[in-house]
Amino acid sequence: TNALTFSNIENLIGGSNTDNFNLADGLTFSGSIDGQNGVNTLTFAAFTSGRSVTLTGLGSQTGFDGMEASLTGGFANIRTLVGGAAADSLTGANLAANWEIDGSNQYKSGAATLIFSAFETIGGGSGVDTFDISGPQTHDLLGGDGNDTFKLNGSASLNGTIDGGAHTLGDALDYSA
Repeated sequence: TNALTFSNIENLIGGSNTDNFNLADGLTFSGSIDGQNGVNTLTFAAFTSGRSVTLTGLGSQTGFDGMEASLTGGFANIRTLVGGAAADSLTGANLAANWEIDGSNQYKSGAATLIFSAFETIGGGSGVDTFDISGPQTHDLLGGDGNDTFKLNGSASLNGTIDGGAHTLGDALDYSA
C-alpha cells in the first residue's frame, strides 16, 4: 500500500484502475474527489464523529456522485463507501433505487451499484426506493419522499426503526417473501 501526504492541492483525481481515498479523522477538504473510471473507494473509517453522506446522482463514468460536509467540493465516480466509527448516515440520490440490506449492502439505481458499510442510518431519496432486508440487520431505515417498499425476506430481522417518510400514502411493509 502506498500513502501520500500532500498540501495545497485542490482536487484529487483517480485513474482508470482501483483508487482508494482514505480520509483522516477531522479532515476538511475544500476540493473535490473524482475516482474517474475503475473500482473507487471513499472511506471515512478514521473519523470518530458521525458522517452524513448524500448521493446526488449517477457518476459520469462509474458509481455515484455525492456530498459530505468534510468534502466541500463533493465526490464523483465512487463505487464503494465506508462510514466511520460513530453513527453515520447514507442518503440515496433522488432516483428510483433498490437497497440490498443483507450484510454485503448494495445500493442500485439503473446500471450503477454502490457497495457500502458502516452506515447505521440508511435513507432513500425522493424517488421510489425498495429496501430488501435479509438476515439479522442493525440499521435505521428511512424511506424518503417516494412511495417506498420495505421487504423483510425469509428470516430477516431488523434491530432498528423503519420510517416511511413524511408523505402519508404509498409506502409498504412487505413480509410476503
